[in-house]
Amino acid sequence: MSFLTTPQVDALLTLRQHWDEREIVIVGATAVRYHLNREWRETRDLDLSIMTSVEGYADVLTNLPGWA
Repeated sequence: MSFLTTPQVDALLTLRQHWDEREIVIVGATAVRYHLNREWRETRDLDLSIMTSVEGYADVLTNLPGWA
């Protein structure tokens, strides 16, 4: 069983297309669900930390539909 939903996987794949060499770290409830084996804990958002410059962050996200 995957701890990520299909939309969450799609979001990560979209980000990976733009930041293929950057570390993307999952934090928040999704990370808790995975690390503490809390399958009952559901969340629809995906809290992330991406190691990039502010300019690089804004340039990518402003051009992706649904991202801000």
